[in-house]
Amino acid sequence: MADADLYDLWWLLKKMTGCNEDIIRERTGKSLPEYLLFVQAYIDAHVDQKQILLGLGELLTESQKDWVRDHLLSELSFQIKLMVEAEESK
Repeated sequence: MADADLYDLWWLLKKMTGCNEDIIRERTGKSLPEYLLFVQAYIDAHVDQKQILLGLGELLTESQKDWVRDHLLSELSFQIKLMVEAEESK
């Protein structure tokens, strides 16, 4: 997973775009909440906060870079948590 993918995922979750759960289940064998928790565990294990701008920094303004460095991972975790809770309450 590239850092740009993390930014895209954060943006999509924040905008509350829908996910095609059938495709997720077909390709991963997991429900949407299970897959999102898997993604969170992957991020926690493999994403280095210090390297978060690799492949992404050239696309952003300086203020956006500061935000990504300081907030992207925590905000993405929050958005994943919200989506999991919403899906589990259905």
